[in-house]
Amino acid sequence: MIYRNDSDRWSIYLSIAIGLERGRTSPRSLCLVSYHRLKVFETPSKYRLCAISRAAGILKNYRNLSKKHSVSTPYCRRPSLTICYNLKIRNNELHLPGGVHIPLNNYTLNVLRQPGIRLRSATLTVSRVCISFSKETSKVNCEGVLGIDRNLNNITAADSFGNIIVNDLSKVTVIKSASRRAIADSSETIAA
Repeated sequence: MIYRNDSDRWSIYLSIAIGLERGRTSPRSLCLVSYHRLKVFETPSKYRLCAISRAAGILKNYRNLSKKHSVSTPYCRRPSLTICYNLKIRNNELHLPGGVHIPLNNYTLNVLRQPGIRLRSATLTVSRVCISFSKETSKVNCEGVLGIDRNLNNITAADSFGNIIVNDLSKVTVIKSASRRAIADSSETIAA
């Protein structure tokens, strides 16, 4: 498992280097120029695609930041392995491509076995496994709208039926400023 984490990180580093060299930041263009060069790492092709996707995200952030600021060369901070292809749960284990099996606890199994749940991706770091999933939800019809406006001295709520509620908070503001003055005065007394 550690070998795959390290090779995934090096795949990301190589993808970033290729992207900087060729001026490519989109996932598709980066995939076209770096996919075959990542074959030096003995990982399934599905992991390569996810590494390229992560590198493209890092490069996009780098490009956006470098327009306004002076930034250092982009790199992958934390070793991790992300996969979004062929995720399955069998025998209370999460099965990943390449023969990796991760045992899951009962709570996770209960959540992932609910009807309408689809596994989306799994990210493995040194200390945790993060599983993202989607769930079908029923459509909710709105019966009205509620808007809330928070200000320093009041909170106002208004709904689509014409109801308006104003809560005066001016006393809270006075108490807060009096407390600040009292704390500041006591600090000055202690310091003297």
